[in-house]
Amino acid sequence: MEENLHSIMSTLNSDIKNISDTRVTENESTVNKTKDSLTGLISELLSDFSKRVEDLEIELK
Repeated sequence: MEENLHSIMSTLNSDIKNISDTRVTENESTVNKTKDSLTGLISELLSDFSKRVEDLEIELK
């Protein structure tokens, strides 16, 4: 019986570790996708701002 309990505990610990590892991987993936999206958005906004400033400088000359 004690051996069975140890076996069950070992299995449960392994399952918990696998679930935890899966969640960490999923969260890292989501964070990286969000970071890439934000980086792209910021890049587009800076490019648009730069173009508007350039156009304004030309217009003011």
